[in-house]
Amino acid sequence: MINFGLWDEGEHEVKVIGCDISSKCNETIIMVNNSHLFESQIIEPITPDDDSESGLLPGFGMFLTVLSLTIGLIYSTRRD
Repeated sequence: MINFGLWDEGEHEVKVIGCDISSKCNETIIMVNNSHLFESQIIEPITPDDDSESGLLPGFGMFLTVLSLTIGLIYSTRRD
């Protein structure tokens, strides 16, 4: 793996040589452009959606929790 961030911006010639067990070698030359590594991208902030509607679920969940605890306490005291 070659770290192209360490090189200057632009096109570079990369020569790759590979050999196998029989000592037969092959080489290839590849032109690599690393200009995209030096471009700065402007990331725009995400605008939150306007949730002006009040949801029923969180308040209703708390109501059910309190109701179930109350019913549980009533039944636990009646069993005695």
